Amino acid sequence: VEQHKPELIVIDAGNLLARNFKSDIEKVLSSYDTTAEIRVEFVDPCVSVLYRNSDDAIKEFQSWSVGQRQAVSLGRFVLDPISELTKRWCLDSKTGKNELLSLPLHKNMNDVDSAKLLQAFRRVLMDITCEVGVLINMAAQRDFLNGPIQFLSGLGPRKAQHLIYELKR
Repeated sequence: VEQHKPELIVIDAGNLLARNFKSDIEKVLSSYDTTAEIRVEFVDPCVSVLYRNSDDAIKEFQSWSVGQRQAVSLGRFVLDPISELTKRWCLDSKTGKNELLSLPLHKNMNDVDSAKLLQAFRRVLMDITCEVGVLINMAAQRDFLNGPIQFLSGLGPRKAQHLIYELKR
């Protein structure tokens, strides 16, 4: 905390013990003499749980533990939720289905045809991405930010990948 001087500390809200952990962190932070206030907040862990077990995470952070990979995803989700969510638009090598279908969005989600769900997800992600926008040059520099590019109008996964490749050259 003294070295990095964070403005925000995020905690995985998937466990009841997280409430005690948050209060412990807040007690420790209150003992520091600092002029800047450091916020401590809970974050929904659903997307970060998908990331920590994904091939992307293992490839990017080979020597890191599962918890460390999840912490990276939680931080990225807070910084740019659209990028972190759209990076999960890929096939899971273990199940063979799109990772977004593993998100627990509704209790009856498994009763809906997965092709229709993916079509609806794609439409929503395209609408949100076009509404929010994408910093293409930044996304080309940092791989974890390039997920939304495939949801820009007129692009898809292949054209987005080619665009990123060309921007990196």
